[in-house]
Amino acid sequence: MEFNKENWTGKWENFENYINSEDVNIVKAWEAAQQAAQQMPMFKNGVKAFWQMACKTSNEENPAYVNGWKIQECDNGLNITWYDKENNVLFTDDYQLVDILDKGLENKPNYIFQANTQSPFRYLLAMEPMPDKSAKNSGGLISHLHYQYASSLDKLIQDNKLVKPYWYCTMCDQECSVLDQCNIILSMHHCPKWEISDLTK
Repeated sequence: MEFNKENWTGKWENFENYINSEDVNIVKAWEAAQQAAQQMPMFKNGVKAFWQMACKTSNEENPAYVNGWKIQECDNGLNITWYDKENNVLFTDDYQLVDILDKGLENKPNYIFQANTQSPFRYLLAMEPMPDKSAKNSGGLISHLHYQYASSLDKLIQDNKLVKPYWYCTMCDQECSVLDQCNIILSMHHCPKWEISDLTK
């Protein structure tokens, strides 16, 4: 697995914003997802309730809602700024790639980053952003990734396994349209992609 800084740089938005959105088209996308997934046991309480539980960004160390990131390249890795719901800075620092967990979220290899400064965000475990950011330019899905964070590595990983295997904080490429956002929701529930003509104007 090759670490490519360009896949990470830019502005990222918390997927919880999609769950809580009142945009008419995003609401309609969730309704389509609910219809498609209602027979699946994991969604017995509703698709939005399931993802709200799995993707919650606050935890016992950080009570704040993580609204997004700004990621820039730095000499040792990535400079990441974390923002709260009012877009105040929660934390900012340089992160260095220190290890790879072979079987992490989605049972895939996950990167492990370490910041220089002690904080609730010092350790970041994350999947490779998928797909490549350029995919949206040719009609593909927007880039997104699943991640976890903690003040110490043992809060994330013990015996080479995730401590919280069902915690799926998610960030999506912020430079996108409402149609892109709807199609992420639909794709997660194996619904057909929408075109511009499917949106309510």
